[in-house]
Amino acid sequence: MAKPYGYSAEEGMDAIKQALQQGLSGSDVKKLFEYERSTGADRGALSSLAFMSERYGAGDALKSSWAGLHASGMNTGQYSEYLRAMQRSIEDGISKGFVKSSEDVAQNLTMLSALTGGNELWKGEHGARRLSEMQAGVAGATGLNSADDIMVFRAMQMTNPKKNWVDTLADMQEGKIDADFLRNYYNLISSAEGKDYNNTVMMMANSLFDGNVTLARTLHQGLSTGVSNAELERRAEAGRNVALPSFRSSEEFRMTEAAMDIRNATINAGQVFWTDLMPEAHQRSRDALANARRGDSADISRLSPEEGLAVRQLELKEASMGMGAGGGLVGGLNAHQLGQAHINFVEAERALAASVSNSSNESNGDTRLITALNSSMNRLEGRIVALTDVTRENGDVNITFQE
Repeated sequence: MAKPYGYSAEEGMDAIKQALQQGLSGSDVKKLFEYERSTGADRGALSSLAFMSERYGAGDALKSSWAGLHASGMNTGQYSEYLRAMQRSIEDGISKGFVKSSEDVAQNLTMLSALTGGNELWKGEHGARRLSEMQAGVAGATGLNSADDIMVFRAMQMTNPKKNWVDTLADMQEGKIDADFLRNYYNLISSAEGKDYNNTVMMMANSLFDGNVTLARTLHQGLSTGVSNAELERRAEAGRNVALPSFRSSEEFRMTEAAMDIRNATINAGQVFWTDLMPEAHQRSRDALANARRGDSADISRLSPEEGLAVRQLELKEASMGMGAGGGLVGGLNAHQLGQAHINFVEAERALAASVSNSSNESNGDTRLITALNSSMNRLEGRIVALTDVTRENGDVNITFQE
C-alpha cells in the first residue's frame, strides 16, 4: 500500500494502524499518502483533519481544503496551514454541539480572502481566527438584548426568510455566516446610522469582533466595495479545477521510491536470512559447546604406553594452566576439562604399568620420550597451548603444538 507512494512498509503499517483506530479503511490511507506525496503537506495535519472529518461526517475535507486553498489565493506550500485552519473551524463547531461541513468552511475562508483583497491577516489560519471571532459575535447576539443584537437577528432572518425565528436563532448559534448575511448586515447598520462611517464601524466592531475596531474597519472596507456571489463562485470553481500535482514522473520521487525499495528488500532479506540460518547457527553453537564440555583429547591409540602417558601428562598441564581463564561458563568448562584430563592421565598410567613386563626395551623408549617432552615443556613454559599431533618414527617421538 505504501510502496507506490515511495514510503516504507513501517510507515504504511503505522498509517493503517491510525486509520483503523478511527474506524477508517485502507482507501483512506491511500488518499492520505496521495495528498502527502503530491503536496508535501505535513502528514499529521492531513491525517488529523481527514480522520476527524470522516468520523463526524464533515465531507471530503482534503478535497475541500485543496480547492479552498487556491480559491483563497494561497499556494501549495501553505497547504499545511490551510489544513490546520480548516480543522480549527470544524473543531470549533464540534465543541459547541454541531458539525460544519468542510465545503462550507472553505467557502467562508474564500469569502474573507475576497472581501479583504487577499489580506494575509484574513487568510489561512488567521482567516480561521477571524471567522471564529465573527461566529462567536453572532452566536452571542441570540439573547436579543440590544439594538445591535436585533440587527444581527434581522440580517440572519433576511438571509433565510422562509425559516421561523427559532430556526434563525439556531443559525446564529451555529455561526452560519456567508456573503449574503454580511451584505444584509452591512446594509442594515448603514441605513440605521445614516451611512455614518464612524457609527457603522463601531457597531460592527461591537457586534462581530468584541470591540476590535481594526478588524471591523477592514471588513467594513471590503463590504463597502462589495464582492458578488458570482465572483465567489468563480473563485470556488477555479479552486475545484486545480488538480493535485503529479509526483510520479519527478526525479526526486524516483530516487525516493528506489531508496524505499532497497530498504524494504533489506528488511525482507534480513527476515529470510535469520529464518533460514538461525537453526543451523544454533546447532553449530550447541555442537561447539558439547565438544568443549567433553574436553576432547588427543587420540593415543597408535602410540606406545610410554608415549601415551607423556601425551596425557602434557594435556593435564595444559588444562591446569587454563583454569585461570575466568569464571561463569568459561571457568566451568575449564574445570571440566581439567577433571577429564586427570582421568585420562590416570588411565594412561595404568596402561603403562600393565605393559612393563611385556617389553624389554621400554627403558630406552622412556629415555627418548622424556628427553623430547622435557625439551618441549621448557619451550612452552608459562604458555597455554593445544596439542595437535603425536607421532612416532624410527624410534623418535614427534609432538606438534599450537599456541
